[in-house]
Amino acid sequence: MSDTRDNIKKNLKKESASQFKGHSWHQGKKPKTEYRCFGLNYEDRYLQRYVLYLRGGMSVSIAYAMLPVIKYRPEGLLYITTELVQVVLSGRGLNILARYLNEERVSWIRESESGMDDGQEDVFIGSIEVKGTLMI
Repeated sequence: MSDTRDNIKKNLKKESASQFKGHSWHQGKKPKTEYRCFGLNYEDRYLQRYVLYLRGGMSVSIAYAMLPVIKYRPEGLLYITTELVQVVLSGRGLNILARYLNEERVSWIRESESGMDDGQEDVFIGSIEVKGTLMI
């Protein structure tokens, strides 16, 4: 019986570790990749909110406490939906951003100034659209 329990514990440890595979921050180290279109926070594990910087100077701050639903679509769309606001991002590599949003690591997201993808990074945000009753 104790052999079975020990095997279960070992398997749980392996599964837990494997879900963080590819993330060096889980060992207290920053990932090597920095992104121009979004910022990651490694020091404060519990971020309060993230800020969207839109082309033209407008910014919108959204609290993680609003319990955003993150929906990634492979055709280059990422939806962030709360009870009051929906954000639609279009671009490339948005699955990477979605992963960090789900982990509440993103402190800011910036829309491309030109809207043109130069292909220099894994993630590109061509546009950000914010909809909702609070966006008058």
